[in-house]
Amino acid sequence: MQKTIIDILKSLPLDEPHIFRKEDFEGWQANANYSKLVVLEGAGRNISFASGNDYPIEVVHRNHTAEFCGYKESFLQLGTDLIAMTLRQEKVLEIELPHPKSGIKKLFVYLDDFNP
Repeated sequence: MQKTIIDILKSLPLDEPHIFRKEDFEGWQANANYSKLVVLEGAGRNISFASGNDYPIEVVHRNHTAEFCGYKESFLQLGTDLIAMTLRQEKVLEIELPHPKSGIKKLFVYLDDFNP
């Protein structure tokens, strides 16, 4: 039985380098299902203070947040999928998040071509 890239990475000692090749990801699909990964939605709030004209000013910034919760296995798979996406030059990675606690059910990762 042929080892998967995940099996190879799991068997490496801590801090052991690995060179990824496009060939490592033959048969890789640009859509994945992460049943044990939960992405929670929230609203972040940042408060800062400034002063001007002899009185203090409170500045509040609100932003949308996403918190990723999961096991090591899920994050290892996510990192491997991102490397595969980059090496294979896939434009979109579609991730299904079916866990009932996940506030986000579908996540899309886009590969942008940066041409300065």
